[in-house]
Amino acid sequence: MKNSSNTPAPRWRGFAPAAVVALAAALVYLNSLDAPFHYDDYETVINNKNIRIFSDLPSILLHSPFRGVLFLTFALSYRVSGADPFGFHLFNLAAHVLNAVLVFALARGLCRRLGGMGSGGWGPLLGGLLFAVHPAFTEAVTYVSSRSSLLATTFYLACVLAFLRYRDAAGPAMRAALWTVAFAAFLLGLLTKELLATAPFVLLLLDWLQSGGGAAGARGLARRLAFPHGPFLLVLALGGAARIHTFATRELVGGTLPRGVCENVVTQMQVVVVYLRLLVAPFGLNLIHDFPTVRSFWEFPTPLCALLLVLLVGAAVRLVPREPVLAFGILWYFVALLPSSSFIPFQEALAEHHLYLPGVGFCIVAGVAAARVLGRLAEGESAWFRPAVAAAGAILLTLAGLTAARNHVWGDEIRLWRDTVAKTPGSWATHYAFGDALRRNAEVRQSRAMELRARGDHGSSRREFQHSVKSLGDAIEQYTITLAHRPDHVDSLLNRGICHAMLAQSGGGEPEIAAAESDLRRALEIGPNNTKALNNLGNIATIRRDHEQAKKRYLEVLAIDPGNLNANVNLGSLYLNQYKDRESAYAHYYRAYQALMGNREYERAKALARILREAGYIPASPDPPSAE
Repeated sequence: MKNSSNTPAPRWRGFAPAAVVALAAALVYLNSLDAPFHYDDYETVINNKNIRIFSDLPSILLHSPFRGVLFLTFALSYRVSGADPFGFHLFNLAAHVLNAVLVFALARGLCRRLGGMGSGGWGPLLGGLLFAVHPAFTEAVTYVSSRSSLLATTFYLACVLAFLRYRDAAGPAMRAALWTVAFAAFLLGLLTKELLATAPFVLLLLDWLQSGGGAAGARGLARRLAFPHGPFLLVLALGGAARIHTFATRELVGGTLPRGVCENVVTQMQVVVVYLRLLVAPFGLNLIHDFPTVRSFWEFPTPLCALLLVLLVGAAVRLVPREPVLAFGILWYFVALLPSSSFIPFQEALAEHHLYLPGVGFCIVAGVAAARVLGRLAEGESAWFRPAVAAAGAILLTLAGLTAARNHVWGDEIRLWRDTVAKTPGSWATHYAFGDALRRNAEVRQSRAMELRARGDHGSSRREFQHSVKSLGDAIEQYTITLAHRPDHVDSLLNRGICHAMLAQSGGGEPEIAAAESDLRRALEIGPNNTKALNNLGNIATIRRDHEQAKKRYLEVLAIDPGNLNANVNLGSLYLNQYKDRESAYAHYYRAYQALMGNREYERAKALARILREAGYIPASPDPPSAE
C-alpha cells in the first residue's frame, strides 16, 4: 500500500541518493588503491623526513608553513602504512567519496534555496554522480601529491555548504554554529592549499543570489560586509600579504618566473577553454600537457577563446533571475580557476589537478540542466523521455569506464610514463622522468633477482635480471633523448652514467664502464663540486679495482659534505674489505649511521647499528625508533 501524500517519507530515502553517489565514487576508484608513488611523490612523501614521526608536530606543520594541514594528513598516512602507497591512496579515495557526497549536498541545497528542486531532485543526484565518476579528476584523486587539490576542495565545499545553510538557519545558536563551521573550514583549507583564497568571493556571490540578485541583493550584501563576510575578507587580506611576501623574499630569490605575467594571462585564456573541453569531452588526459606559452592576445585562437569566456560569463549573469543555480555553477567554474589560471605563472600552464575544484561548478550545471530537460520530457509525456534517460545512464557508465581505464594507466609507473611520452613526445621533462622510472624499475628487479638467487630460484632470478638489463637500456635511451634537448642537464648525465655502471656490473664490461665514466666526468665539468658525480666515479674505480682512486673520490666527496651518507658507507666498506682498517671503517659507518638517524631512515639505521654494536663501536642500546 502506498503512503498517502500526508505521510512523511522514510528517513532512509533522504540518504539513499547520497549513498548512491558515494558508492559510485568508491567503485570507479577501487583500482587506484594499488597505484605506486609517482613523480613529485618522491619529494612529497618518500624522501620527506618531516612526516615520518607523527608526534613531531612542529616538523610536520612547518615543513611547508602554508600547507601544514596537508602535510599533517601525509604524516597520518605514513603513520598508518609507512612507505606503502596503499594507505595514501585509501585516504585520497575516502576524500573523493566525501567530496562527491558534498557536491550532491551542495547542489541539493542550492536547488532548494535558489531555484527549486526540479524533476524530483534528480539534478543534484546527476551532478553528484558526474563528479564521482568523471575521468578528468583522476589525477587529483590517484596522484598522491595532488591531495592538496583534493583536500582543499573538501574544505571549500564544507565552507560553502555551511554558509548556504547559515543564511536561513533557525535560531541564533544554529546560525552561530554554522558560521563557525564555515569559517573553520575556510581556515583549514587555507592551510591546505591556496585555492581557498577564492572562497570569500563565492560566499559573496552566494549571499547575493540568496538575496534575490540584482540591485536589491547588492544593497543587502553591502549591509552584511562587516559580518558575516568581514572575517573571511580580513583573513584573506592578511594571509595573501604573507604568502606574497614569502614568495617574493624566499621562493623566488635567485629564480625566474616560467613566463611573464601578461603572457600568462593570455595563455590562460586558452587553458581555461581547454579545461572546459576536458570536462565536456575527456580525451587526451595526460600527466604533463606541455602547453605552449602564448606571446600575444592576437595569437590564434586566443581572441576566440576570450570571446567564448565573455559569452559564458554574460550568459551566467543573464541566468541569475531565472536560473540562479545554473548561474552560480558557471561563475563557480571561473572563480575557482582564478588561483591557477590568472596572472600567477605556474611552472605548468595546464595541469589536470587544477580542474578538480572548478569541476564542481561544471557538474552542478550539467546535472541540474540535464534534470530540467528530463523533467520537461516527462511532463510532456514525450517519446524521447526513456531514450534520454538511457542516454544519461550510458554517459555516466562511459565516464566511469574511462575513469577506471585511466586509473589502470596510473597503476604502473612505467605504463604512466610510456603514456605520457607518447602524448607529449617533444617534452624533454617527460623523457627524463620516463628514464628515471625505468632506472628505478631496473634497481628493483636487480634486488629481486638477487633475492631469488639466494633462495635458489635461478630461473626466476635470470628472468628478473634480463628485465633489469632491458630497463637499463631503455632508460639510457630516454636520458639520451633528454640530453638531445638539454645537453647540459646534469641529472640526465648522472643517471645515464649510473645506468651504464649498472650494466657494467651486470656483465657489460669495459665499454659500459667507459660510457659511465664519460657521463660522470661531463657532469663534474658542469658542476665541479657535484658530490653525486664524485661518489659514482668512486664506484667506477671500485668496479675497476682501483682502490686508491676510489678512496680519493670518496674523500673528495667528504671534503665537500662530511656527512654524506653514500660516501661514508662506500668508504667504510673500502676500508673494511680492502685495507682491513676496522677503526677507519667503523668511523665512517658511524657517520653514515648519524646521517640516517638525521634523515629518520630508521630501518636502514638499524642495520648499521647492529654492525657497529657487534664491533663494540657503539654501546649496547635499543634499536633506533620506528615511526610513531
